[in-house]
Amino acid sequence: MLHIHYGYHAPGFDMAKRFGNNFSIGGDIEYKLKSDFFVGFSYSYLYGKKIKEKVAYNLINTKSEIVGTDNHLALFTLSERGFNSVLSIGKIFMAII
Repeated sequence: MLHIHYGYHAPGFDMAKRFGNNFSIGGDIEYKLKSDFFVGFSYSYLYGKKIKEKVAYNLINTKSEIVGTDNHLALFTLSERGFNSVLSIGKIFMAII
């Protein structure tokens, strides 16, 4: 089986202090064996724009620029990136009611 997914996430606890809401996109693949065991793999890529921490705060001017040692300006942008991967193994149980 193949699955494709897209998600919207709101971080909690200590992550909420550091990052804003973010999105993910990914997919899963699962294979069922004749013995009712299955194996699967899932992967999600996470991305977001809202960073609440003040990274390199003392180097950035009011226009979000950094002045280099050669006096040229450089734009400084932060973004959230990450991934999640899962390997799953299981067994399907059938109950007769």
